[in-house]
Amino acid sequence: MTAALRRSTLSLSIPNYRRWFAGQIVSISGNWMQTVAEMWLVVHLTGSGVAVGITAALQFLPILLFGALGGVQADRRSSLIAITPDGRELMRVLRTRKDAYLAQRLRKLSAEDRETLDRAADLLERLLEEDPA
Repeated sequence: MTAALRRSTLSLSIPNYRRWFAGQIVSISGNWMQTVAEMWLVVHLTGSGVAVGITAALQFLPILLFGALGGVQADRRSSLIAITPDGRELMRVLRTRKDAYLAQRLRKLSAEDRETLDRAADLLERLLEEDPA
């Protein structure tokens, strides 16, 4: 194996990345199968290449129309929240309320349920600490 190939496949030595990568392959393959099936259905029903072209173009219309607008709105809101004192205070208050709510819910759990949660957290920590090699 050449050095360049070894470097480009190094990320696959991480188990969680391998799982994510395999999931992406399955997901994207499914998306393409759906697209091909839709186009085949349009050809089968209409017999028209123009209808296939229109169908393909219409699939991207929402992204074309609303993608840039959504990006501008997201950038505007995230920068306002991050840079304004009121935005930072709002985020602090929301985090505090969320933490208080979770603590209240955890106190209502039975001892057996808390023990189960502790075991699950320990298991997750052990899984994350495992050597990927």
